[in-house]
Amino acid sequence: MNLITTDVPCPGCKALLTSFDGLSGACGECGHQLDDETGTVLLAAVLAETVSDVYPNADSGGKPAKVCRTCRRALERKVEAGTGAESWHHHNQDIMSGHKPIPVDADKVDMLGRCDFCNSDLGEEVWVLPCRDFIAGINPLTGQNQGYAGDWAACGTCAPLVDKNQWNALLRRVQKGWEDDHGIPAPEEKVTAWRVLYRLLRKNIKGAIYLSE
Repeated sequence: MNLITTDVPCPGCKALLTSFDGLSGACGECGHQLDDETGTVLLAAVLAETVSDVYPNADSGGKPAKVCRTCRRALERKVEAGTGAESWHHHNQDIMSGHKPIPVDADKVDMLGRCDFCNSDLGEEVWVLPCRDFIAGINPLTGQNQGYAGDWAACGTCAPLVDKNQWNALLRRVQKGWEDDHGIPAPEEKVTAWRVLYRLLRKNIKGAIYLSE
């Protein structure tokens, strides 16, 4: 799964969709309705031109674009809008690793991957959930527009919950994992953001979850 965080221009008023509502699909400035086809076009534009942050956790083969040669974790790709300058950085959960990232192609090292749901280490058992690209709208915690591209990776505990359509149980697991890591209750805004995200994800699943070889 690739997480794209960016500002996208509205095809109606051309203003940046900083107030885009991912649920109603309307521009907050002019009210222009963005249908599924328009959303797909916008996401393609994001991927091609206006990406500011991309978190490449897993593509259709469960592999990221780049990993760090030192810690073998997937790296975050940043592309400067306008210049196209590309750089690679550790994710937030790896930022205290104590070393600078050394980007290498994913197939050059034995990657230490994470579940796209609970963020736990994947280990040997990696499940892949086939998904269409989709735009999720504004992240209430960052104020930025977000889109997701590619398939999602799941651990051996989250995968059965997805397979059995037990999304409430999955949300509780994700929330508990976050709270265990941070030592505080998850903010209600974050729980709501997860709930909205999984609702959108369910609409864009294009196949049964399967165990990656």
